[in-house]
Amino acid sequence: MEDFQDNIQQFEADIKKAQQQYAQYKTSKQAVDLTKAQSSLKKAKSILSQAQNIVNTMSAVDKQKTSGSLKQHQQQLEQLQTEMNQQQLNEQIALPKNTQGAQKMQQAVSYTDDALRNAKEANTLGSDVVMNLQQQNNQMRGISSKTTNITANTEKSKKLLAEMIKKEKGVNFLLYLTSAIMLASDGLAFWLFHKK
Repeated sequence: MEDFQDNIQQFEADIKKAQQQYAQYKTSKQAVDLTKAQSSLKKAKSILSQAQNIVNTMSAVDKQKTSGSLKQHQQQLEQLQTEMNQQQLNEQIALPKNTQGAQKMQQAVSYTDDALRNAKEANTLGSDVVMNLQQQNNQMRGISSKTTNITANTEKSKKLLAEMIKKEKGVNFLLYLTSAIMLASDGLAFWLFHKK
């Protein structure tokens, strides 16, 4: 969790730096400022990706605690990226035709990088889903095993109960028989005693 917080603090510093450099570029229109902003933004993306990897190794409770913060920072990153891309696109429209080709190539590379980043994120999410499904599968197997044990124990209990009922009937029969013999012997003793 501490590593995650460190990465988030570093991300916030880098994204703030990128925002300041981009704001400076918008006023100065110097390409060097845009390059600096893009470099800071790329560093921020990398750190956010590291934070995502840390979150992927966390427990479910910690993931819930950090998911809101992570999503907020991802949105912040995407918003700045979109704004910078839109600014570049607007400027390309105003450029002469010969520089537009180079700009379009650079834009295509940027889009390819974004597509690659999205593919990596999708791969990470897919891995998380597979891991969660495996955990659920293991839990279901454990539940199935416990259910089998409960069923076996219930069968044993039924057999023991049936034996106890049989033995109870036998004990009751012996008690009745003993009571009958005692009554008969008492009756015989009483009769013999009064007969004399």
